[in-house]
Amino acid sequence: MNIIIVIYELLKMFFIGIQKGIFINPNGKKLSSYLESLGPIFTKFGQLLSTRTDVLDYETAKELESLTDSCKPFNVSQLKKIIEKELNEKIENIFEYFDDEPLAAASLAQVHSARLKTGQDVVIKVLRPNIERKVKKNLRLLKSAAKIFSYVYKESYRLKPNEVVKDYESTILKELDLKLEASNTNLTRKNFLDSEELYIPEVYWDLTTSNVMVLEKIDGIPCTDIDQIESYGIDKKTLAENGVMIFLNQVFRDNFFHADMHPGNIFVSKENPEKPGYIAVDCAITGSLSNDERYTLRACCEPIFEKPLSEIEFGKLLLYLFQSTRQYGLSLQTSLVLLQKTLIHIEGMGRQIYPDLDFWGIAEPYLDNWLAEQVSPIKLKNYIIENKEDILIKASEIPSVVFEAIDEIRSFSKNKNASNQRIIELENQLSKQKYINRAIAVAIIVSITIIFIVS
Repeated sequence: MNIIIVIYELLKMFFIGIQKGIFINPNGKKLSSYLESLGPIFTKFGQLLSTRTDVLDYETAKELESLTDSCKPFNVSQLKKIIEKELNEKIENIFEYFDDEPLAAASLAQVHSARLKTGQDVVIKVLRPNIERKVKKNLRLLKSAAKIFSYVYKESYRLKPNEVVKDYESTILKELDLKLEASNTNLTRKNFLDSEELYIPEVYWDLTTSNVMVLEKIDGIPCTDIDQIESYGIDKKTLAENGVMIFLNQVFRDNFFHADMHPGNIFVSKENPEKPGYIAVDCAITGSLSNDERYTLRACCEPIFEKPLSEIEFGKLLLYLFQSTRQYGLSLQTSLVLLQKTLIHIEGMGRQIYPDLDFWGIAEPYLDNWLAEQVSPIKLKNYIIENKEDILIKASEIPSVVFEAIDEIRSFSKNKNASNQRIIELENQLSKQKYINRAIAVAIIVSITIIFIVS
């Protein structure tokens, strides 16, 4: 069944390609139109490609940028009906002014400018009609392809294609609930509330539903519009360095990162050109990593990021991330896939803004400080306070574990046919357990002392 679905979809893609003329004198405009006609997931792939001027020629990449905010719009009268139904109010009773021309038309939603009766300039984001059905249609192809891949590739258990697609399904379906996006936007705004590096617009919660979201209107320069950035006299080196700090803070400080950083979602602030910052929108896709994954990322970054950004091969970084799991027979976590997608976007935009950026010069001291904080007394104190119940439960289980090991040794000793090797193993286990008990006891005493001193 999976093979039939893939063959059917591939044939359909082939005939659409013929219709769009993609196989005869292909160019960026044809490719953009072709990807958009295949559905929202392929449109998102085109958005990612639009940042890869190292992979595609400049003209093709620029044409693909239209997929970030210039997809084919749907009828504005239909959009207004959706708004009125969701907010249970007439447009003229909510807005003093409403622009019928779309400010942006993306793969999943359309955005219009407006002014509230209270005078604030805002943007209204509305999901496209029947978009969930189109997304699920694309997901069906991905699921079938993942299942076939898992059958034919012997190491697919580590790449976990089925889980990656399932996780992506969960991620993109969350994009179809604008209340979740509003919540992510609000959290990111709080994380950078006093920051000069990143500004997140305010959400108008009383005008937000699952299908409609109203946000503060921002005024920024698209992050890949280098000519406009230069015309404002913006320091591109500082801008690129601030971009690195935003990434590091999101991944290591907040452990909550924007995972859809294509050019349509990232703008450059026109204020303070000497210390420029960014403005980010569309926080629908976000990610977080475990401590182990962040340690892995740190270890993989060092040998790669010592070069200027223009010389960094991000393909190698992704390969290192894969090999770091392969070395220990581990599987590739789906959370790392989101991060890899984010890194591809960041590197593509960074190459255009300031290709000579010294990434590691900024990242190394930051990561060293982060590592030091992970073993600080304050961090230990917080860990103990947050996990005190688990620590006490595990500590209370230690005596029973010891007695069980002793009883097991005695029972084997009485049995003349018992394996001598098994007895030796158990005795070694008991010996190790004694050291563990002592270490835990010392750790608990030290921790309590630290808590007392810090308190």
